[in-house]
Amino acid sequence: MKAKEIAILIVFLLFTLPFLIRFGIWIIASTTTPSPEHIGKGAEFIAESAIPWWVQVIEWLTSLGDIGAYLIVGFIFFLIWIGEIKKR
Repeated sequence: MKAKEIAILIVFLLFTLPFLIRFGIWIIASTTTPSPEHIGKGAEFIAESAIPWWVQVIEWLTSLGDIGAYLIVGFIFFLIWIGEIKKR
């Protein structure tokens, strides 16, 4: 595998797969015992899936001060490299 493919796989395993597992558990729970709180949780899943995964990482990096600023620049270049952000 190329380095880019490995990076994309790691991003999938760290950020997308846990969300999919929680979503699958919610689907099973809401179909077996439907309740208003399950509907509210579904709305949270919709909102969470609408926000890109990397926004939370950037928010966390902003709390690191000056070092975080440099890491954000590097992280943005990483996102461009793996194809998550498109250049014009």
